[in-house]
Amino acid sequence: GERMVYPDDIVRLRDHSQPGVVGRVCCVESENEGECHVYWLQPTDYDRMERIDDLEVVDRALLHSDTVRELAGSLRCGLVLASDIHVNLREIFSGTEHTHVNTRQLRHLQPFRTGTFVVQDGWLGRVDTWLDDLVIRFSDGAKCKVYSANVQTLLPTVHAANTPYFPAMAVRATDDSVFAAAEWIMGGPVEGRLEGVVETVETGETTVIWTAQCDAQASNDAPDEVCNPATLHPLNSFAHTWWNLMDQGLYRPEGASEARMVELVGMSTTVDVIWEDGTTTPAVPARDLVLHDPGPHSFFPNELVRRKQEGNPAEDTNRPLGVVAMADGLSRMVTVNWIEHGPACEGG
Repeated sequence: GERMVYPDDIVRLRDHSQPGVVGRVCCVESENEGECHVYWLQPTDYDRMERIDDLEVVDRALLHSDTVRELAGSLRCGLVLASDIHVNLREIFSGTEHTHVNTRQLRHLQPFRTGTFVVQDGWLGRVDTWLDDLVIRFSDGAKCKVYSANVQTLLPTVHAANTPYFPAMAVRATDDSVFAAAEWIMGGPVEGRLEGVVETVETGETTVIWTAQCDAQASNDAPDEVCNPATLHPLNSFAHTWWNLMDQGLYRPEGASEARMVELVGMSTTVDVIWEDGTTTPAVPARDLVLHDPGPHSFFPNELVRRKQEGNPAEDTNRPLGVVAMADGLSRMVTVNWIEHGPACEGG
């Protein structure tokens, strides 16, 4: 049957033994059915395997074009048209909390996420990995730039699981060689001076997996996989949905003179859904829906279709296109507006 817990779900324990504590599902085990890996939003014992039956879903990450089904009621199936996410935030340095903030008011620390679609020179690709270039400031005013920083040699001085580098983060080098190899902007390396503060974070060398040529005028040869990020154009129209519990970002409260570093400590997602029958429901709580595999004979409004025909596939282009107006999953009948053939008609 369908899983009721998915990666990136926000969950809490059903028995309320951890009141007020929520966690994010990292992955659902395929070998040990009925278990999932959860990162809990708490300082200790935060990384655990949990029984799915012990968990209650608080929020669910659903995105544009996801196919979903109702958990209760008529069990209708539909397509997600839009997502709206509100979050609770905690300022990293002051601990001040902000509730019910729309994610459109937040700014990401990085322009990319793993899987972000990008365009370069007429080619479409997906970001695989990238490196961080950091400007580090020291207590005596010296500054240097560390290229391709990583947590094996430049560590946050406080626990920050799964946290990228961010401005004002205190860091410590494992040895003198880290800063000795840096590009110095002001001052120079000092033996034994291992601690500093991140002043700026820049995206460095980026690896892209190129998937398709999207411009007929583009070269038939894909660009190099390792790219200068300045040459990449991210497709980020849905960037306001690229948030998870425990992510860090920048928030500019109304009236504030500068953006604040914040961590997401709570999430609430609603989605607009168009159902098979053509009706639309706005602001459906995402936790009330599950992902649904539509199968080969399911149709949804606004899909382009052609009447099925046996014979030479090369003749497909001679058959008219239609747009699905509505569908009935029980009778397996659809209403189609044919683009080249007059009024709407029904078909099985």
